[in-house]
Amino acid sequence: MEIQLFPAKISIMTFSMSKWIRQHHASPEIRSFWLRYYLDLQFRSIVAALKESIEGLIGESGAKKSFSERPLSVLDWGSGNAPYRKIFPGYWDWKSLDPHLPADFKSDKEMPNGAMFDLILCIEVLEHIQNPGQEVLAPLHRCLKQEGELWLSVPYSVRLHPCPEDWNRWTPRSLRALLDQHNFEILEFSFRGPFPLCLFAKFNWLIYFLATKQIWSWPLLVILLPWAVLQTLAASALLPMLSSDQNLSADEAEEGDPLGFFVRARPRAIL
Repeated sequence: MEIQLFPAKISIMTFSMSKWIRQHHASPEIRSFWLRYYLDLQFRSIVAALKESIEGLIGESGAKKSFSERPLSVLDWGSGNAPYRKIFPGYWDWKSLDPHLPADFKSDKEMPNGAMFDLILCIEVLEHIQNPGQEVLAPLHRCLKQEGELWLSVPYSVRLHPCPEDWNRWTPRSLRALLDQHNFEILEFSFRGPFPLCLFAKFNWLIYFLATKQIWSWPLLVILLPWAVLQTLAASALLPMLSSDQNLSADEAEEGDPLGFFVRARPRAIL
């Protein structure tokens, strides 16, 4: 009897899991930072790149390397639910801009005249904009101090994710050209999430897709879920060893299949 009931019990459990996932992930973005950190390797690779940049900016001693001793003014452009705020120093002056979710500003036109920032984040935003140069990079350039920095992340080998639309993907050369066209000097260009993590991320998405589409069956659960746990643990162990190559030249960045790209840049003066 127990053997006969085992598939039924598994089916009930997987149905409940699918229902829970749909209820808690109705939006395209997982709300819990730590849940997203461990399940979403795309997100985790972005956090790793940001943490490295923060450490490089303030130094281990906490002394500013590139800025004065006052708290830095930061603008999170396209902030969404501001998932990255948690990893930044609490004393920095943080502002957010998002046209769709609660934020300090709905657009750059709402900001006070002359609003200037030491640091602007533009994380996984440009792919959702039909004309990112004119709609984002140009006004962003006007908001950034001359000695300030832009930290930019865009996806590459990832699924389509319309939020509300998904318009663009860039190669390293095309992204460099876009930034150059809009008067940004690249300080650092790196792969974010090299090929092994890309494979892991796609497998995680398969698990998520099957669960949310309610087409799980107990054989799939038995076969795939243990592998998902093992590969997530493996990805956690491998991430420090598979850190992205920093400051790649245009030629060096022409090979590979990363999850995305992370760029540090500063504005050039417009003559």
